[in-house]
Amino acid sequence: FYRDDQRDEGKVDPEKELVLTREFLDRLGITYPVAVSTNDEGFSAYGVRSIPTLFFIDRNGVIVDAEKGSESAGKLKEKIAELLTK
Repeated sequence: FYRDDQRDEGKVDPEKELVLTREFLDRLGITYPVAVSTNDEGFSAYGVRSIPTLFFIDRNGVIVDAEKGSESAGKLKEKIAELLTK
């Protein structure tokens, strides 16, 4: 199923979902990496309960924090700066 702040497409095939997701990311100017799962394994493996969920991954590939929902650019910069000092 696909729904964002402007579109509610209901059930879509995986290819259409990727197209819609790319359009959404472009519309919001999101340039950071975004993971897209082709099955539900990622949701259960990482405990994702809401979309979006932001994961902060350190230089060693370890998840050091996660935030449910989206954050403002300012809050993201603060969090990244905090994590870079650790």
